Amino acid sequence: MSYLVIYIVDNCETCNRVVDSAKALSNNYPNVQLKIRNIKESKSKLSIVPAVFINNNLFCYGDFDNNKLIEVITKQSS
Repeated sequence: MSYLVIYIVDNCETCNRVVDSAKALSNNYPNVQLKIRNIKESKSKLSIVPAVFINNNLFCYGDFDNNKLIEVITKQSS
């Protein structure tokens, strides 16, 4: 199981794009558990959003490449 956490803010076009991509990905990969967290409601000290974490490790800020994300997820799941 891989845990994908995305930190976002309201009214952020890039955040919305990243969330949509992650939701589509998690629908195709049942071993991915997706959580979306608004940075304003979080205790995180992040200042850049969207921030994408896989299993508590920073994967990227901003948009991501689906193929790279899938590669990381499948490596960590094996």
